[in-house]
Amino acid sequence: MSSSTRKFFIELQNLMNKKVRVVTVAKHIFEGELQGFDQNALSICLINASDSEGVKYHRAFILGHEIAAIFEVEKPFDMKGLANEISKLFPQPGQVKLHESAGVISVLDNKITVTEDGVEGEGPLADRIIKVYNEYMEEKASGRAS
Repeated sequence: MSSSTRKFFIELQNLMNKKVRVVTVAKHIFEGELQGFDQNALSICLINASDSEGVKYHRAFILGHEIAAIFEVEKPFDMKGLANEISKLFPQPGQVKLHESAGVISVLDNKITVTEDGVEGEGPLADRIIKVYNEYMEEKASGRAS
């Protein structure tokens, strides 16, 4: 498998469990959460899907040869922005490391890890990071975070 093909499937994998819009070659539009895909046929499975006419589907399978385009609907989580906020607590170089492709921020050589889903770690430093994380998530929910 070529490097560009691997990158393509990594990008598709990054859309898993996210809301996507699928346009078919017949110009039908479906939106739903990408639940899975067949790497060989490029067929996909959406859950909690709906079409452009408002018809809802618990689960929809769209065959690869029918797909014209797939678009991410949700704005990606800004791990870099969160890492910048955490870096204000730990200004020394190397104390906060963003592993963007993995979606992980490691603090103090992995003593504390942060993902989109929360903070893993214990103690006063973890409590301070949890506070920053919660404030960041509140700003994001209110539309103030970029």
